[in-house]
Amino acid sequence: MSGQRPQAIEIAEASGAIARNPSRYADSDLIPRADGLAPTMPEYFDHHAKEKWNELLGDFQTLGILSSDCREIFAAYCIAYSQWRRCLDLVRQTGPALVERDGQRVMIRKNHLSVELHKYAQQMDRLRPEMGLTPSARGRLRSISPTRQEDHFEALLGRIAQ
Repeated sequence: MSGQRPQAIEIAEASGAIARNPSRYADSDLIPRADGLAPTMPEYFDHHAKEKWNELLGDFQTLGILSSDCREIFAAYCIAYSQWRRCLDLVRQTGPALVERDGQRVMIRKNHLSVELHKYAQQMDRLRPEMGLTPSARGRLRSISPTRQEDHFEALLGRIAQ
């Protein structure tokens, strides 16, 4: 399939795509919508994955695009994050390079955990745009709840100008 990937209807609404091109989303009433319910956290998560899960739930609830069908992509991201953190801790302990001494010969090898660290970072990088966690993906979203603080002075000037 060539072209742009289809996006969730909530993301299209939040980014203003429906307002810009309503004919493209003429059948949007037939598209399943996010139910707003929090997905259930898998029981097998370790503490790093649980922390990331709760952090993501808060972010998605704030944006108004949380749905119970997000469970699998949340789980994939949280597992990759947890493994990345585990590898990061081990690389910090052992170092990015391993020094082996064989008699008088000294061999310096790349730590195999560094390779794993980058593998999990790449997995997270591939999932971030899908979840709207990159600056460009976030720039296309508009928050449902107002995030801008009301400027009382600006409101006063607006009333005076009327």
